[in-house]
Amino acid sequence: MKFTDRLRQLNRLTPANAFKSSAIAALTTSEIVALTTSQAIALTTAQIVALNTMQVAAMETRDVAALRTTQVVALTTDQVQNGL
Repeated sequence: MKFTDRLRQLNRLTPANAFKSSAIAALTTSEIVALTTSQAIALTTAQIVALNTMQVAAMETRDVAALRTTQVVALTTDQVQNGL
């Protein structure tokens, strides 16, 4: 499933999801790098799904290592293969 398709799917769920997903999708790679570990682990699974491969690639190793199981499960194959 493409990133845009998944984001569209998230946008259909609720107005709050649509807003959160678009906000996460709009983060630049430098803003992703600037996330603290506590901010990274606070991302919801929907927000994790909304990240594109460049954003996932920009995550610091310490942040990726701190992700909870539900967050890791939310990562798409594309995010893992092309981002990490």
